[in-house]
Amino acid sequence: MGLGPSREAMDGGGLPAGRNAALTALFAAHYRGLVGLARLLVNDQAGAEDVVQDAFLALSRRWGRLRDPVAAHAYLQRSVVNGARSRLRRSYARQR
Repeated sequence: MGLGPSREAMDGGGLPAGRNAALTALFAAHYRGLVGLARLLVNDQAGAEDVVQDAFLALSRRWGRLRDPVAAHAYLQRSVVNGARSRLRRSYARQR
């Protein structure tokens, strides 16, 4: 008897099936808008996509600690803004 979900409750990527479905739905619903937000902040399409991918990865890793799954979109928005700010700080530091 192990801890965590059974193999039957896991999806093909090793995530609990419900979490994977929720993340897939969030991605489908919000990816383009989040990339648009990041693009406004970093002024670079590829960099914006990287920031958003990092935000989704962070959310995936922290899903179990998310108090309210309904707040996942707000978490993603904040994560994108913070990631964009970090990317800009690194860019400015390299220019000095």
